[in-house]
Amino acid sequence: MVDKHEQAREALRPFFDHLEALPFVQRVDVDEMETAEGRRLLDGLLRIETPGRPYLLFFELKRTNLAYTTADGVIAQAKRHPEHPWILFAPYVPEPMGAYLAGEGINFVDETGNCRLELGAEHVARIEGRKRARHTIAKWHTGPAGFEVMFALLANADLLNAPVREIAANLGAGKSAVARAIRQLAHQGLITKNKPRRILRRKELLDRWLAGYETVVRPRQVVGRYKTLETDLPRLEERIEHLLEEAETTWGWSGGAAAMRLTGYFRGANTVVAVERVPGDFFRQLRALPQDDGNLTVLEATGDLAFEGAAPHTVHPLLVFAELRVARDQRARNAAEEVRKRYLEYLE
Repeated sequence: MVDKHEQAREALRPFFDHLEALPFVQRVDVDEMETAEGRRLLDGLLRIETPGRPYLLFFELKRTNLAYTTADGVIAQAKRHPEHPWILFAPYVPEPMGAYLAGEGINFVDETGNCRLELGAEHVARIEGRKRARHTIAKWHTGPAGFEVMFALLANADLLNAPVREIAANLGAGKSAVARAIRQLAHQGLITKNKPRRILRRKELLDRWLAGYETVVRPRQVVGRYKTLETDLPRLEERIEHLLEEAETTWGWSGGAAAMRLTGYFRGANTVVAVERVPGDFFRQLRALPQDDGNLTVLEATGDLAFEGAAPHTVHPLLVFAELRVARDQRARNAAEEVRKRYLEYLE
C-alpha cells in the first residue's frame, strides 16, 4: 500500500521538476505531512536542499485554478503559522495573481513553470509569463449547477445522501442539472460514486467552490452596487430591514453586515444584502443610485439553503465566509477567519 508521503511525491512531481531545474536547488522532497499534534493543518512540510543548507517550507497543493478567495486562504494560513516560509503549488498562476502572492510573501510554482522562490537573501528565482495549455484550462470546468451542488454538500452534510429532488429543492435548481453535477463530482473523485455517499477530498471541494463563488456564482448574483443617501450603516441597515420585511421576500445579510451579527468583529464600509426577489420600488424607497464604489451591494440568491444563517436574517455562514474573502481587505480576511473558526470548523 502506497503511504501518504509517496502519494504526495507523486502529486507534486511536476512541481518538483520545475524547482529542481533552478540552478541553486539540488533536491526537493516531502519532509512531514502532519503537525506535531497530529492534526492536519496544512498539506505538509517541504525540504529543499541547496549547496549551502537545507530549507523547510510549509506547502499547499491546489488542484484547481486559483481565485483570490483561495489564495487568501493560503495567505491566512501563512499568517497563522509563520514558523517556516510557505510555497503554493497550483495548476496555473497568472501574472497578476503571482504579483499578489509575492506581495504577501508567498512562494509559488505552477505546472507550466511560473514560479517565485525566495530562500532567504541567498537564493531568489522568479519566472513568469509562461502560458497554460488549453487542456489545462478546461480540465476542471464546472457550470453554475456544479457550484450550487458543491455548496449544498459543504453547507449541509445531510444532503450528501438525500434524493436529488431534495437537493434541488434546497437550492432552487433543476433536478436534471443537479443529477448531472453529482455525477461529475463523482467522476472527478471528489465524492464517492455510490450511496452512502462520502466526500473524498473535502479541502479540494471547498477550494473549488470558493474559486467558483468568486468567478461564477457571485457575478451571476450581483444586482449591483449602490450609493445611498443614508451613509450611517446601522441606520441604513435598519431601513433596509424595514423595506424587505414589508415586501415579504426572503433575504439575509452577507459580508461585513453578517460578520458583525455573527461575531461582533467587523462591519466594513460596504453593506451586503442577499435577496431572493428585489422589490420593484426598493431602490427608489431607499434613495439609492448605482455607483461602482457605493456603500451597498445587493445580491440575488435562490434556495432555502442560502438563507439558513447562524443568526437571524443572515445567509449561510459559508456564504458569509466567501463574501468576506472576495472583499480582499485585511480586516475582511480577519473577519472571514473568525467566521470560519466559529461556524465552519467541520470543513477542516
